[in-house]
Amino acid sequence: MKNIRLMSSVLGLLLVFFMSVGAYAQDIKLSVDKVYLKPGNTATITVKIDNKVTFGAMKTTINLPEGLSFVANKTYDDGTFDLTYGKTEISKKARFIFSSSKKSVATLSLVKSDDFAPCKGDFFTFDVDVDNSLAACNKITFNETSATFTDTSIESWPQTRYFLEPFSVNAYNEGLLFTPSVKDFAIKAGETKKVEFALDYDNYDLQGLEFNILLPEGLSINKDSYTPSTTRIPNHFITVKKSGRIGIQPDGSGKEYNIQGRTGMLFTFDVTASKDYKAEKSTITFYDFEAVTKSVNGKVDLYYAKDINVGVELGNATGINGINADEFGEGADGIYQLNGVRTDKLQRGVNIVVKNGKAVKVVKK
Repeated sequence: MKNIRLMSSVLGLLLVFFMSVGAYAQDIKLSVDKVYLKPGNTATITVKIDNKVTFGAMKTTINLPEGLSFVANKTYDDGTFDLTYGKTEISKKARFIFSSSKKSVATLSLVKSDDFAPCKGDFFTFDVDVDNSLAACNKITFNETSATFTDTSIESWPQTRYFLEPFSVNAYNEGLLFTPSVKDFAIKAGETKKVEFALDYDNYDLQGLEFNILLPEGLSINKDSYTPSTTRIPNHFITVKKSGRIGIQPDGSGKEYNIQGRTGMLFTFDVTASKDYKAEKSTITFYDFEAVTKSVNGKVDLYYAKDINVGVELGNATGINGINADEFGEGADGIYQLNGVRTDKLQRGVNIVVKNGKAVKVVKK
């Protein structure tokens, strides 16, 4: 029976689908998280699946942008090659069939004799080489993707074919990223905390940027609280679009529109915790960064950054700053980080100070 099912799956995938029944694409979804790639290195791309049905075979075509090429595992006399790939728990019993003679385009077929049951998680991986021609951001695309299920319990072997929408994933050149940062902080229920957003970069002049913020339940940001640094962005203003996306752009009042300096605080904003805020730990996510350079002959360059997660502690920690924090730490029986590592002095952020038989959370800024 397994051989019959395998044969039917292969035929259903590689030949014309006679007696097939179309199905909704949302029943099976493939996806890839954003990838950050370093020129000169080999990277592994992980494809995920969210599958709500049973299917026996899948076929997809993978297209790489300039600057990326598939890593060949074996090359044949006709110029075709097998890709370097990896199986996961979901696909470990599947047969992989590659068809490619180009380093940037490959068709992958997966066939499983006992079918893929509904599942969710990592599906398979493939390796790519990264060279210096990779742009700051480009896309890996997946198209012509379909899956089939052959019902061998019925004499006519009817097939159901699932058509998946094409999708793409952003592939970023890690060597061209700028680096935003926001320090972890503690906040009490009902408290408003001023938070600093810093920005570091090296190889280019930026004029403005945009990004999104995802807040946990119980925390909010006053959109009128965004305050630009008078030294780094003296001729810029900060806006909050209807979509919630934050924008920093020149205000048109001065001659110098580039962001000043290469490091340091760019702006501040106020985070407020609700009166019933109780989360011991939560996370604020800053994501989908995009920065723009000065226009030259009507052309601008775009640069990007990794998403950042900022840890937020429930603010029953003692808000002790600067020298006061260090003085409090003097004579302590022990100073520990949140991961349990003991240190000889207070570190920036949240510390656990054991003193006089009591453990106290101390925030050093």
